[in-house]
Amino acid sequence: MEKVVLITGCSSGIGLATALYLADKGFQVVATMRNVSKRSELDAALQKKYFSVEVLELDVTKKDTISAALKQVKQKYGRLDAIVNNAGITIDAFFEDHSDADVRKLFEVNFFGVLELTRQALPLMRQRKSGRIVTIGSIAGQYALPQVSIYSAIKFALEGWSEALRFEVAPFGVCVSIIEPCFVQTNLGSNNRSVGEFSSSPSSAYYSFNKIMDDFYESYDEKYSKPPEAVARLVYKALSQKKPKIRYMLGRRETFFYLCKRLLPQKLYERIYNRVFPSLKLDEH
Repeated sequence: MEKVVLITGCSSGIGLATALYLADKGFQVVATMRNVSKRSELDAALQKKYFSVEVLELDVTKKDTISAALKQVKQKYGRLDAIVNNAGITIDAFFEDHSDADVRKLFEVNFFGVLELTRQALPLMRQRKSGRIVTIGSIAGQYALPQVSIYSAIKFALEGWSEALRFEVAPFGVCVSIIEPCFVQTNLGSNNRSVGEFSSSPSSAYYSFNKIMDDFYESYDEKYSKPPEAVARLVYKALSQKKPKIRYMLGRRETFFYLCKRLLPQKLYERIYNRVFPSLKLDEH
């Protein structure tokens, strides 16, 4: 019997690539998105495939849409084998330039939305004493970067939550994994990228810093970003391996920095960090 997996944020990027990849591997994919009118990219990709996926509306910030989607899955398939927490947004800014509304929006979508879907999905898995919970985290959840302090805070939080949840649900046969991608070639980092409310204002104390980091990230993205299919392959590993790992990291340079932070003294790590990332010392600007 095909394993049923529900994925959030499938209108583009990692979610779309993961839906196609898992369907190709024999999963019954339930591809969800906040606005199903934006399914055209998924539909166009499916026209070239021999398989199909089911598309449902699901907004991770609205409990009723989560409940409705899970109810449909249970009624149609009688089971839920896995969820992939992928839906997310970015609002980049130095912390002081973030409005309270921006911070709350980031947490509502990227953190509390993940918790709510997982909370509602777990009973379906516990009943069968089997399941997989995979969350798309980020390398920013292992070492923080300037201009994405709130985003990093959320990804750090997801790391701790996933680690604890893994122990809590293991007795019920449920496995928990978190994927830690580097820069990924998606609209989230380009067309759909948002900036903080005050970041573009010349009156901001961080105005010049924002421009420096924008240029750096754009260049870094062009050189080192990975296709979303690379993330999809890691999701497949987390769903298919008999004993999945808690963490799956993507990106050689990112893995190098992760190891440096874990193994080296802080001063030495920061020296390496400052050689790679733009200096933001006041006396240089």
